[in-house]
Amino acid sequence: MTKSKEGEDDIDKVLRIPIMKFSYVDLQVATEDFKEELGSGGFGSVINGVMADSTMIAVKQLDNRGQGMTAFLVEIDTIRRLHHFNLVRLIRFCA
Repeated sequence: MTKSKEGEDDIDKVLRIPIMKFSYVDLQVATEDFKEELGSGGFGSVINGVMADSTMIAVKQLDNRGQGMTAFLVEIDTIRRLHHFNLVRLIRFCA
C-alpha cells in the first residue's frame, strides 16, 4: 500500500486523472476478509464483495510476484478506459 506523498504523486502521474480510492479496510469489510474467491490468474485472485450500499463488486487482489506498482497503475488506467457490456466497470481502487 502506498502511503507516502511521493507515491500518491506517482499514482496521479501514471493515471493522469484522479480516481476515487478504496481503503484496504473498506475492501476487507466488503469482501468479509477476502473470503469468496471467484477465480485467479494473471497477477492474483478475484474476490467477490458487497459494499455497504449493496453494490456488488469484484476485487482483484494482486500477489507480490512479478508486477510492480507502475504495471499495476497502467492496468488500472486501461480498465478505467474500457467500457463494454461484458466487462466490469472500474469504480475505485486501492494501492
